Amino acid sequence: MAPKRPMNNLYVDGTFRYGCIEVQDMSAVCLNTANFLSGSNKLNILFLAILGDPWKGASHIGVHMFRLPDAQVDFDGIRTWFGKERKQRARLPDGIPFDESALAVKDLPQGWEHIAFPRSCRDFIHIYSSKDQAILLRVKGQRGTVLDNPILRLVPENIRIVPEQWETTRPKI
Repeated sequence: MAPKRPMNNLYVDGTFRYGCIEVQDMSAVCLNTANFLSGSNKLNILFLAILGDPWKGASHIGVHMFRLPDAQVDFDGIRTWFGKERKQRARLPDGIPFDESALAVKDLPQGWEHIAFPRSCRDFIHIYSSKDQAILLRVKGQRGTVLDNPILRLVPENIRIVPEQWETTRPKI
């Protein structure tokens, strides 16, 4: 049996492209886990960090990307699954009501649509779609505030959608 090693102090090397997103300058972000899964028409990323106070506990970003129409069934399935715990409204721990811009990707490309909903006060789903591609993005913090959470802030500050791109090379960690 191989010895267990903690997955601490992982860094993704600078800016990278994967699927239909670009993640800019992650070199300063320390992660506990960074997983990249690939299929012909589906790609997934999971960034997870165990943070100290005031966010004490696990925070993560999950990005599920789909090439349409080939992965339409998979996209519909994950959208339905995450929608089961959809809340009509939520108040963030930061003291403000949830709206679709909370921890959302900025500057959507032309032709892309965005909807978002809370699953709780610290768990949000963002769905981005065009006629050719779709993304389900989940941001979740275990404790503390969310709008200033160092991992969750990656979404509005570092992630961009690149239309028509489908990069399958995993970034260096």
